[in-house]
Amino acid sequence: MNTLLLLERAVVESIAKGNKTAQKISKDLDLSSSWVSSLLHGLCQKGLLEFNGNNYCLARKEKFSIVNQEKSLKSEIKELINSLVDGHFSSESKTGIKLRKVHMNNHEQAIYSTLLANLEQFIEGLKPAVTSKTSDYQVVFWANSTYGNLMEDYLRNNY
Repeated sequence: MNTLLLLERAVVESIAKGNKTAQKISKDLDLSSSWVSSLLHGLCQKGLLEFNGNNYCLARKEKFSIVNQEKSLKSEIKELINSLVDGHFSSESKTGIKLRKVHMNNHEQAIYSTLLANLEQFIEGLKPAVTSKTSDYQVVFWANSTYGNLMEDYLRNNY
């Protein structure tokens, strides 16, 4: 097991809030019971979940070392961004993405950096709502880089 797929991670996050039946996981994630059953089977096979006859629960913590490794987190970020981009450009779009390529002088860069720091502080201060549905969580991401750095990274990673 190298990484978790987006849907597998969602199941793990749902169960991390408390042991659940397959039906409760399906409702929490707004996924069909057939999808959830397939995901649960795969996660049990990987040794990440256990079934106690009624509920699914997380396996021992040492099994989860792979979940938050850099490779797994990188894979999750790529899957989330791909899903956001695909959703944004679909005919039934429910996602919003804003991308701007702009030049900033030093003063504007300082203002922007302060705004990003405020946003990060706000996001970090939000408390996880154990009672809300996992499928209702907001996915928020931000990034900034120079176009030149992005092009260099692209060339280094792809050629």
